[in-house]
Amino acid sequence: MSLQSSSIRPQEDHINKTAIITGATAGIGRACANRLLGQGWQVCILGRNLSKVYTAEIIEDYNLSLYDCDYTDLKSVARALNEVLAEYTEIDLCIHSSGIIMGQYVETIDKIETQFQVNYLVQFYISQQVRGHLTPSGKICFVGSEEHRKGSLHLGNIFLKEKYEPRTMYQRTKLCQVLYAKKLDTTLDYEQGGVVLVVHPGTVNTGFGGKNLSGLKKWFWELYGTLREGTTAGEAADTLMKVISYDPYNTQLYYKELRPVTATEQIENTKLVDDLYATSLDMCRYAGVDCVDVCK
Repeated sequence: MSLQSSSIRPQEDHINKTAIITGATAGIGRACANRLLGQGWQVCILGRNLSKVYTAEIIEDYNLSLYDCDYTDLKSVARALNEVLAEYTEIDLCIHSSGIIMGQYVETIDKIETQFQVNYLVQFYISQQVRGHLTPSGKICFVGSEEHRKGSLHLGNIFLKEKYEPRTMYQRTKLCQVLYAKKLDTTLDYEQGGVVLVVHPGTVNTGFGGKNLSGLKKWFWELYGTLREGTTAGEAADTLMKVISYDPYNTQLYYKELRPVTATEQIENTKLVDDLYATSLDMCRYAGVDCVDVCK
């Protein structure tokens, strides 16, 4: 069902702040976009089939810009992001909510496993490019998951091609988010500005996990969804917005709902953090996109 403008609060005065959001065609990302639009933000959304979700009426009534791209094609993402940063040179907030679970091993056009690219590498690339455009109070926020604690990372078999398991790959991508956030955090300081954080907004019943599954895997996922207790995407977005806004510095890297907590101990493995960063840069460059190295 297409989003209607009535689901967004009436717009307040334009506050001269700009946000970039990924994964905003549904779920948490769309709910975050709704809230920011209602507060008068300029919201830039990158993704596919955006006009099916954001009608001409919404675009006319709110400070909304749509940039069509395909997360499974990094050159497509790069073109869209270049358009954003050419028009909006200062970014106050970047929210990464893109996410997918694949039922089987599938490679993108860039020869990268799909979950890894959509859930992590696209977010890595955009964050690298946006880093130099952040305002002094700007923030990069990843929608994380407690599943990252169960994740492991072996760079020699990063895509699990030989023995693919959807949930294991999902856990790996959420771990990569946290490891990269740790690395990115080293490039930010309170004097020059900029904050990076990962927020687990609680167990959310968005249903995205079963979309690309089939057979018994789909049945078990749907059964799990009916049995577990979870919040709505709107409630998760409210949690995210509270974490982003209630502390101007967000001195903790990881938040479990509204509580700052310690992430997995793997973030203290400097070699793992550095190796993932270097590998991610190489993947972007092999895909033919010019990725900024913010850690030079």
